[in-house]
Amino acid sequence: MSLFEAKDISKFFGKKKVLDEINFSLVENEIVCVLGPSGAGKSTLLRCLAGLENFDFGCLYLDGKKILDAQEKIKNNLKELHDMIGFVFQDFNLFPHFDVYKNICDAAIKIKKFDKRKVYEQADLLLNKFGLTEKKNFYVHELSGGQKQRVAIARSLILNPEIIFFDEPTSALDNELKKEIVMILKDILREKKIKSMLIVTHEIEFAREIADKIIFMDAGKIIEEGADIINNPKSERMRLFLKKIN
Repeated sequence: MSLFEAKDISKFFGKKKVLDEINFSLVENEIVCVLGPSGAGKSTLLRCLAGLENFDFGCLYLDGKKILDAQEKIKNNLKELHDMIGFVFQDFNLFPHFDVYKNICDAAIKIKKFDKRKVYEQADLLLNKFGLTEKKNFYVHELSGGQKQRVAIARSLILNPEIIFFDEPTSALDNELKKEIVMILKDILREKKIKSMLIVTHEIEFAREIADKIIFMDAGKIIEEGADIINNPKSERMRLFLKKIN
């Protein structure tokens, strides 16, 4: 059974259909990357799947249970969806007036009402794991792009999600830091800190290195998906995309 499943997800901005009957699933111990050109609908899809934005048609399922239905207006399970899914934004969405430690701990303590002592213990472990212990009392403007990314990941992990969604996690990083993020994400999954990841990216080599499955989108549709579509694309649209990128 799928851990997370999207069925027939469609969304309009006015009369423009930006998501067109999207169907896919996530299973445990899987990293899925969504590739596609700018304007393909990748980030919109991610936000809809995380319950951060409404969609017009379709359903979401967690562990086989219908959790959101656009037509039936099921909203009472939105908290369950938010509890299960962590979200790391492209621009990190860190609070500039908080130091690193408070950025990581604040939501867990004040919104989730987790035990403060346990939150601090877990935060210390994450800071050590991500090489941020010495940056504990630094503010956002004092951090590099890679350090901000690691703080954003730690903030998501401390909320104990089962799945994490990432929107362009390497877009502001150089090649060395991209490799570092790949290692961190693989470690998170291997250590069973979460069950699955869904990553939106436009970077072919990052997707090739990290993904168990790749979904290629264009014009709001899934054109093709599979484990090896970068090396062996089936569609002409995917081949054209790869040619332009290369």
